[in-house]
Amino acid sequence: MIIRIIDTDYPPTMKYTFLLLTLITLFLTSCGEPTADLDQLDLMSYGMPLTIDAPAGAEVTKRGIAFRQELEIVGEDNFRLVVAMDDAVQSDAQKLKEQKLSEAKQNRFFFRLVEDDPQGFIFENRIDSVNSTYGFNYVKIQGDKEFVFQQSRTGIYSLEEVQAMYGAVRETEE
Repeated sequence: MIIRIIDTDYPPTMKYTFLLLTLITLFLTSCGEPTADLDQLDLMSYGMPLTIDAPAGAEVTKRGIAFRQELEIVGEDNFRLVVAMDDAVQSDAQKLKEQKLSEAKQNRFFFRLVEDDPQGFIFENRIDSVNSTYGFNYVKIQGDKEFVFQQSRTGIYSLEEVQAMYGAVRETEE
């Protein structure tokens, strides 16, 4: 089609404009959000019997607060994931998720629920009339332990960044 237009008797400026617009369209449709390559990250050496997806070379920081263990996994593209492990109080992951959802909705910045699954959810917090940040919670009960995955409490996250972290922990489900 491009060759046919070039061979016609259209004025040269129209031909070049069409070619330029075609190239710009091709360039823009091929661009996307940069995403880090995700590798399997075994958390057993940090005291958690889990394997998750994380950016290659992600750094893991271990924190312990009384009976609760936390890991923060930091990688490229604003990947800042917190994994908390507690003794399981209940064996129903969906009830634990509902509790976390209730807590998220109590935040004065909570704006809307973006995605809701049996074991997790993505939400939007509206900071002001223009700015938003996104977050998520995903829960898993394994044996006598409960695991809660969420974005780091520090930082502002786009929906795409949160979806990448959410997907990284959801994909670990058998």
